Amino acid sequence: MKRLAIICLLYGIAACSNEQKKETAKKNEIYPVASFFREQIRKVDSLKLPTVKFVTAKKQSDTSAISLEEFHQLAQQFIDADISDAQYKDAYRETDFADQTLGNVTLTYTAVNRKLPVKRMDIIITPDPVNNDKVGTVYIEKSMTSNDTAIIQKLYWKADKNFQVITSKQPRSGQELITQLKVGWDNSE
Repeated sequence: MKRLAIICLLYGIAACSNEQKKETAKKNEIYPVASFFREQIRKVDSLKLPTVKFVTAKKQSDTSAISLEEFHQLAQQFIDADISDAQYKDAYRETDFADQTLGNVTLTYTAVNRKLPVKRMDIIITPDPVNNDKVGTVYIEKSMTSNDTAIIQKLYWKADKNFQVITSKQPRSGQELITQLKVGWDNSE
């Protein structure tokens, strides 16, 4: 009887240890946001949706239709900001918030290392256990330097609608230049 109790105790300890390992591994996984962006791009490609670019800089605005090739080039900066690669496993801290009023979950990733270009990423997901969870928006903050210019970018992607990139360039000896780019493919808003 004592042997059975000891064996059960050992199995219980091993099971708890495995659960802790699974939980730790799960916490180190970062949401694969690049696959979301690629799916959005495929949707625009397959539906051949007209894409429009709006640019505002130096108090001037310009609107133009763009080709799918240009759309791909502009959207690439979102894919390039993906932090779900294994090399970033321990480089970001994840926090989550479930908003029961709105019925969504926000995953926030914050860079542990200040040298990384992607400083923060917020992914808002509407949980759906039957049809898969649906990403509603993704917000990314990046900062870097190029020569003597500090560059801050704020990227925002609204699922099935548009994306925006606000870029602030601050040269060490000069005036800040802010550029706002918006690319839309659903003009229902």
